[in-house]
Amino acid sequence: MITTFPIGYYRGRIENMVGYVRCGRQVFRSINDRPFNPRTDMQMRQRTKLANILSAYRTLSSFVRESYQTRPPSLTAYNMFVKNNLRATDVFLDKREALAKACIVAEFNVSEGTLPPIETKASADRLLTSLRLPVGFAIDETTTLGEVSSRLAGCNASLRYGDKISILYMIQVRPSEEFGSCMPHAQLKLYEFVL
Repeated sequence: MITTFPIGYYRGRIENMVGYVRCGRQVFRSINDRPFNPRTDMQMRQRTKLANILSAYRTLSSFVRESYQTRPPSLTAYNMFVKNNLRATDVFLDKREALAKACIVAEFNVSEGTLPPIETKASADRLLTSLRLPVGFAIDETTTLGEVSSRLAGCNASLRYGDKISILYMIQVRPSEEFGSCMPHAQLKLYEFVL
């Protein structure tokens, strides 16, 4: 693989070579003009699984770009998201759904880092998290952010004042026929606050 070019950067194709810039370095590689595509069962299974993950990434991309603290410099946030979620989710979309960019809400890994993970699960109309609160403390429309912050910091040793908490909540949406597509999509609800 050639990694230098004498006059600046080159992007594009020259016969069977393609040049591009990755992580600030010029890269050239050869490409196969006639790729072999056997469409094995495993490849097709992977492709149908990948469609849902890519749709979820489109929805979550603004958050995910900053959320992989421990990723190696050679991987992008997109690569990390796909890598982590190919193993974790088993949702398969057919070709028609993939072309319509449909998305089925599933458990997705959206961050990685040195902080202890906070798990969130939906149960009926509530979000359940691994964060602890005092027994009897209820969060409703009259609860202030200061009250929530002091209770969270007091009951969870891993949290400190000044920590930023982001809660991502994906909602399954199925547009009606009048909008031209009745494919399922996901909608992101993002809640962020500082303790």
